[in-house]
Amino acid sequence: MKKLSAIHWALLSIPAMMLFGSVANALIHSLRLYPVIELFDEHFALICVPVWFSGFDWSEEFIMGVRGQHYILAALLMAGWYFLCWVLGWCGKQKHGWRQVFLGCFTVDALIIIALGAASLSRAVPFSLFFWVPVIFHAIGFVLLGISIKQKQLSIKNCKKGAFPMPINIDAQLPARSVLEMENIFVMSQERAMRQDIRPLRIVILNLMPTKIETETQLLRLLSNTPIQVDVELLQTATHKPKHTPQEHLLQFYKTFDEIRDQRYDGMIVTGAPVENMAFEDVDYWPELCEIFEWTKKRVWSVFHICWGAQAGLYYHHGVPKVPLPRKLFGVYAHRLVDPIHPLVRGMDDAFWVPHSRYTEVRRQDVESVPALRLIACSREAGVHLVSDTDCRNIYATGHSEYDRETLAKEYFRDVRKGMDIQIPCNYFPDDDPKRTPAMRWRGVGSLLFSNWLNYFVYQQTPYDLTTL
Repeated sequence: MKKLSAIHWALLSIPAMMLFGSVANALIHSLRLYPVIELFDEHFALICVPVWFSGFDWSEEFIMGVRGQHYILAALLMAGWYFLCWVLGWCGKQKHGWRQVFLGCFTVDALIIIALGAASLSRAVPFSLFFWVPVIFHAIGFVLLGISIKQKQLSIKNCKKGAFPMPINIDAQLPARSVLEMENIFVMSQERAMRQDIRPLRIVILNLMPTKIETETQLLRLLSNTPIQVDVELLQTATHKPKHTPQEHLLQFYKTFDEIRDQRYDGMIVTGAPVENMAFEDVDYWPELCEIFEWTKKRVWSVFHICWGAQAGLYYHHGVPKVPLPRKLFGVYAHRLVDPIHPLVRGMDDAFWVPHSRYTEVRRQDVESVPALRLIACSREAGVHLVSDTDCRNIYATGHSEYDRETLAKEYFRDVRKGMDIQIPCNYFPDDDPKRTPAMRWRGVGSLLFSNWLNYFVYQQTPYDLTTL
């Protein structure tokens, strides 16, 4: 769902101005503020009387006076507004967005004019109530507009600060477009986005990492590399308070489980967490995580688990244990496909590289002993990497295909500064020299992995109506 352009906001400001005018006009007439009425009619009617023709006068003053000129100009302004909404609605093929606004507001205006005309001719409405008739009908128009916004047929929600509409939608002439395309990030022009009429996928990211801003950026970059529009929500645990992310960031951009438990989503991503050396039951938010895992069975179509999140998912759903390693698995490792025809790895090479950073593993024999699980890819050094259940509603990845070029380097230098006994990441720095820039050999496989998940297991399988989950 794309952001609103400047012209969209300008168009939306007109009915807002009308609402203000109708209320102001009704108040000053009801309170008999005659000096204000004169000032209003002579100087502000053009601004506020598109106000649904508040105070419509059927006398000669309407035809000959200054007030009448204001009404004529107001009528032209409203007609122009309707025409632009009509162009956006029909020519832009927005079947339920601006077209609905056009029809709704046009109907409301017609009702107001009929009601005011009848009231003026019959004198059936008291003077004190006459000017409140437009306010009542105008409120109905705004309810119609609110319904469109709530149904996400107009993209106002995605225009709030920090929203990240997917795919990335920018002007076709923007210089940044070529840079993003070089990074293999899907870029959609505004013109193309306006011609689309689809329901965006709803994805929620349960971010368990301490470096939440870095992790969310990495995942959003991968989710953007697809022609499928994606609405993303960020989720945090309520039973654990992160120490490395500003509280303001969490309050502004993250929700808790209680806030979304009644929602339904096409997909979910569960990240890793630096708690591998602890038993699952000893993690302070484990009961909350178990509740979320259970909730996903009926509220989320497909869940993608990463690293510790994958180990936790395998343990909760299938009883697969995690096993401590003699030393930290740290580096970039070669992997091979065990199930090369699985749609999750469609288009991948027989051998590919993936970063790992963990102290525990799930053993291949434990995975293969569960009939409901399918082993997809593994590594001689790093062990099990990709696993899915038989219906692909849950995907488990023990590696970090979302990592940036410098992520392992940051972890290495952090541990060095702490005086920890940490080995140089395997197959990462050229010639194992930490002073040299590491080569990034997993960008392509990471983009393909998430694109395949979104395409084959979310977009193509999720029901259009999420209430049927």
